[in-house]
Amino acid sequence: MKMTIEHGKPDVINATPTKGLFIKILSRDISVKACILDLIDNSVDAYIRNGITDRRKIRLNISKDKFEILDNCGGIEYNFLKDTVFRFGADIKRDKPTLGIYGIGMKRAILKMGKKIFMETDDGKSFSKIYLDVNEWCKSDNWEIPFEHFEHSRLSSEKKPYTKIVVTDLYDIIKDKFNLTSFINSIKDAIHITYTFFITDKIDFYLNNDVKIEPFIIEVRSDELYKPAKYQESFEDVDFEIICFIDPKEGRTKKELGKRGWNIFFNKRLILAEDTTGTTGWTGTPEDLPKYHSIYNEFRGIVFINSEDPSKLPLNTSKTGLDTETAIYDHIRNKMIKTSRPLINYLSRKYHEEKSSLDEIEEKVATEKINEIGEEEKAGKAKYVPLEKIEANSKFNAPPKPKPKEEMRTIKYKRPEKLVKKVKQNLKANNLKEVGEKTFDYYVELEEIEDE
Repeated sequence: MKMTIEHGKPDVINATPTKGLFIKILSRDISVKACILDLIDNSVDAYIRNGITDRRKIRLNISKDKFEILDNCGGIEYNFLKDTVFRFGADIKRDKPTLGIYGIGMKRAILKMGKKIFMETDDGKSFSKIYLDVNEWCKSDNWEIPFEHFEHSRLSSEKKPYTKIVVTDLYDIIKDKFNLTSFINSIKDAIHITYTFFITDKIDFYLNNDVKIEPFIIEVRSDELYKPAKYQESFEDVDFEIICFIDPKEGRTKKELGKRGWNIFFNKRLILAEDTTGTTGWTGTPEDLPKYHSIYNEFRGIVFINSEDPSKLPLNTSKTGLDTETAIYDHIRNKMIKTSRPLINYLSRKYHEEKSSLDEIEEKVATEKINEIGEEEKAGKAKYVPLEKIEANSKFNAPPKPKPKEEMRTIKYKRPEKLVKKVKQNLKANNLKEVGEKTFDYYVELEEIEDE
């Protein structure tokens, strides 16, 4: 019997995401600080993408009423603005050491902050401006964003190509954060260390009221006492460099971010600061480093991971941490452990030797010893050099292990008081301890006992 197969009418299911849910999910798992750094990344990327060589500026104004970022890093070219900048997950050509990877940073950042967004840009050839009311935009299923384009530049002769983004109608939680002095200071501190290499070489950063942000100075101790370790390698189109050194606490004037543990930079941008977790090897297992302890506070490790194709960098989507489930980071992590192990072993040994010594001497003497170490640091024995002055594949060197002290024993005995006083007077001893020492030495000399 022949079976007939019935075919229904072809149709489609609507799988288009709603804008509101998309925005909520996209911005949920990123902090406000990370959003601000993402917007700064866009400006820095523009500087790199446009091939600029002279110094430029990035200005941020943050208040409870608005967020504004303005840069003169080359502006945004018309076609790039039209087809790429506002696309979620844009397919960006990656042939320069930029910071943007996934094409979501700017959109996620501005949508996290507020409901009204204004943007204008001039690349020296044309001028464009965008106004987006997020609430109105979400009412439509159309994902296109209208903007105005002028086929001529509006720049005056002294003004450089620029981009300006302003976010208003801020969400209440964002207003509250932006109104906190502590939050503004945290942004300043984050820029200070995160973009230190750009501040030093390329870009001036300004925060509210044109406060100029200074770079975080990175210098490495390298002198007669301590020599840093350095390792370099290229692996799967990624270049990386590991530098480890001892940074004595006596040389520090204040608590400052980036002064301990591992600091990791991707394409010259800080991604991980002061990490002392298993991510960078502090697991306590035999094949890794020991679990982190305050005895390792003098250790500093700096890692530079660079690639012309940022998609190859082991970086998470919010640029706040590492993608540890990658072959490249697993390889780098193993090299970090190998390079740092001699320093960690040295600090472990140093701690146990000092602890043993302090257990045997009086507190006063211990204090004098510690002060003496501090005075050596102040006297200029500790020398710090710029990163570029460190020799390739330098090996860690530390003061030699001190010769073990001769083991000592205490002798205690009692004798009649009158007789002890006469012996003390005869020996011209100042106290009973000297009586015991001099009588012992007298016996050793008399019997000609050799100290072998």
